[in-house]
Amino acid sequence: MKFDDFKRVRRRNAFNRFLQITLSLTLALGLNFLASQPGFQKRWDLGSESRHSLSFETQKYLKSVGTHVLNEMKKNGETVHVYTVLSSEGTPALRTPLLRLSRLLEDVSYESVQVAGGEWLNVEAADSVKNAGIRSELENRFGTIGRDVALIVAYGSQYKYITLPELLRVRNNETGEVAVDAFKGESVLVAALLEVTDENKPVVYLTSGHGEMSSEDRSLKRGLSSLTGFLRMRNLNVRTLDLMKFSEVPKDARLVIVPSPRSAFRPQEVEKLRRYMRERNGRIIALVDVGIENGLTNLFDDWGILSDDARAWDKSPEATATDGDMRLLVSNKDHELSRVLAASGQGLFVSEARPVRIDPAGPALDDKTLRAEELVGTSPNSAYSWCEFDYKEPSSQYRYDAARDIAGPICVATIAERTSGRDRNLKITRGRLLVIGSGSIAANARINESTNSWFMTNAVDWMLEREQLLKDIIPARPIAEFKLKASMVDLKRVAWRFALLPAGILLLGIAVHLWRRGT
Repeated sequence: MKFDDFKRVRRRNAFNRFLQITLSLTLALGLNFLASQPGFQKRWDLGSESRHSLSFETQKYLKSVGTHVLNEMKKNGETVHVYTVLSSEGTPALRTPLLRLSRLLEDVSYESVQVAGGEWLNVEAADSVKNAGIRSELENRFGTIGRDVALIVAYGSQYKYITLPELLRVRNNETGEVAVDAFKGESVLVAALLEVTDENKPVVYLTSGHGEMSSEDRSLKRGLSSLTGFLRMRNLNVRTLDLMKFSEVPKDARLVIVPSPRSAFRPQEVEKLRRYMRERNGRIIALVDVGIENGLTNLFDDWGILSDDARAWDKSPEATATDGDMRLLVSNKDHELSRVLAASGQGLFVSEARPVRIDPAGPALDDKTLRAEELVGTSPNSAYSWCEFDYKEPSSQYRYDAARDIAGPICVATIAERTSGRDRNLKITRGRLLVIGSGSIAANARINESTNSWFMTNAVDWMLEREQLLKDIIPARPIAEFKLKASMVDLKRVAWRFALLPAGILLLGIAVHLWRRGT
């Protein structure tokens, strides 16, 4: 064979290796490019309780927001931008929350395309370390960015700053020090997306002037600040309403909440509420307490609801909480508002409650457009629960009196709805009223119970005919911290054990090498 033949073979082999390397690199780059495209991604959460993916409610909100933005893009071409403006470099304490935030943005970016069917959300880094140019541009558009700002959500001329404290839930640990307990980024980000993309927020009024619980009160027993925060997180505009200052319920009222009045409504105020319900297909949630004359009897009568001047009493083991609260159980598993509670097997927690039931002689007997349903109440065991009319006596003297009291189960929350068009297979809602026999269900002391917050926020969504959003509130994700406490002896023992495998492989390799040399 001539020397030129070897030369051609070497060139052919070199060209072959070059092609293999080029094709391998092309394959790797191509796969990574396809993986970066949302249309080629598919994720499955293999963990329990969907802990590693977005909640059902978040997906519903993203679909609603994405559909709206995609429709508006045909007119103005605007998309939603989410800018991350914090960097963990030089600040080790920020690494864990910012890692959670980064993963959340990846999930939201992926899910936004899946549920809405189009690219309407852009996530960009705008920290001062790597992207100072983008950050400077944002400050020119929206003003100075504070040191604690973590995200900027922008849509057109609308924008919202999200600070790091808003993303984290803190608590006092065993030593009394403040520690990060959970990551609230999912709920905070969704609320910001709703806020910047929807200028027409439903208005919810809280009545005042009768000693009601206040949206600004942060106390445990009579404060309503936590529930108000939940409602604003659901893109609702919460305001207060003093009926004596208005000739009628304001025109923009989508829902009126009566939060545990301590004195009676005046007849002219009740008439304004009745007209709101009758003439404008209104929506009211009334929280009424034991022993308080609220003056709303005529309003309840219009809707076939009876709230007795009594106290619901339950001595069954399943209805008594460890802290003395009473646990209300689901009595209607088919209604949208109680279905989640029924599936979870849990109940609602209140300090005390008055009976709220369907009026057996009410208008529902003759009015075919009115439907009333009982939702939750005492345990079904009538041997333990009853309606106590002598509730002003000391609780140690409570005894069931068959001649005066009503045997259990006793309903504590009843809902009524008027509809029309059923004869034509249509359902046109003409008003909804929910009466709950306890104001403590929404107080700060109990609203953070998962079931209480589920029920109250779902009730508001149902009242506003946002049934597609009924489910659990977006949960805060716990931040798990793993700490290893070990002595130097323990660390040396672990090091020796981990060194055994590579040392064994090394010795085996030397033995094989020596054996091959000898043969």
